[in-house]
Amino acid sequence: MDNLAAVIESLERTCPLVPHTAAGRLYSAVRRMKMEKELAIPIRHRAASFVCAETGKAANELSEADWDDLYSWLSSRLQLRYPELHTHLFPNVLEVE
Repeated sequence: MDNLAAVIESLERTCPLVPHTAAGRLYSAVRRMKMEKELAIPIRHRAASFVCAETGKAANELSEADWDDLYSWLSSRLQLRYPELHTHLFPNVLEVE
């Protein structure tokens, strides 16, 4: 658990959540969720930066499948609305036409 706390603290420094603009908020949330998933942080310890409209639950209260759906939906919104920011996070993903 100490290692998990250190990893989360590191994420707070390297991937802070930015609430100032729609682009910054969406980009920072997707970036943070991407890192949390890659680091296999348990969902209950992940940032609760978004609430799922379908369930009304914070992201860190969702099931794995629901969390993945929310992450996928947010990533697709980032790609559609701010393609340059999406490309920065996902350089190998083809653009949406």
